[in-house]
Amino acid sequence: MTKPDAIVPENGWKWFLFWLVWSLILSGLFWVLGPGSYLRIRDAADSDLTLQIIAARDFLLHGATFWNPHVGGGLPAWGSHQVDSLLLTAPFFLLPPWAALGLILQLQRFVAGYFSYLLFRSLNVGPRASLIGGLLFSFNNWGVEDWRLTDAFGLPATPMYLYLFDRLLRLPSKKTALA
Repeated sequence: MTKPDAIVPENGWKWFLFWLVWSLILSGLFWVLGPGSYLRIRDAADSDLTLQIIAARDFLLHGATFWNPHVGGGLPAWGSHQVDSLLLTAPFFLLPPWAALGLILQLQRFVAGYFSYLLFRSLNVGPRASLIGGLLFSFNNWGVEDWRLTDAFGLPATPMYLYLFDRLLRLPSKKTALA
């Protein structure tokens, strides 16, 4: 199906685009409703999402600061979630919160579905079963807090890591794979 070092299989651009459009459909609610879309926050209103919004706004207004006064009672910036999830905070620097959340959720669904499909195909599972597996895994309901750099991107990227490890194990040089 694919060369050992290819992330997009030969003639696989149609599948790459399929999963990109599919992820856009699944996260489309945030893109269509815009600022009126539903943002998930926990009952205490102190979830990772609100911390990311606060971290981005504080950085844009005040630069890098030690103290974050907007969380109830204040919070040392180095001790909060805003420090350990740069990938999650980055979209909030550039986009309004609803668009940043939509982008993160779209990226989650794309990585989950596309790499599930590739993983199944690399294990010689048929195309139809691989497609269904990718669709089902992309339907999972992960919170936005399950997508951060420090904890290996969380569950949505598990198929991506398994697929990439499979690609590494198929390299002719085990030294290159180990590196």
